[in-house]
Amino acid sequence: AMQRPMTHDLLAAMVESTGASVQRVEVVALREGTFYAEIVVLRQDETSVRVDARPSDAIALATALGKPLFVAEDVLRDAAIL
Repeated sequence: AMQRPMTHDLLAAMVESTGASVQRVEVVALREGTFYAEIVVLRQDETSVRVDARPSDAIALATALGKPLFVAEDVLRDAAIL
């Protein structure tokens, strides 16, 4: 039987089918215990767009595509366990 795609595989296929490409994932904020992420996508016209995403989905996508993952310094600081 054919295996159904995972969410990150589906997202990658959708982005790439438009001729765009995922550039990187950024964890951009930590508010009230919740992390926020953005997927940076490069369009065919060389402009980029940021797409809000759950960090778990965004990290899975970056990992599957071998793309960089960045975390904002303030997020690292605020999330640190001292």
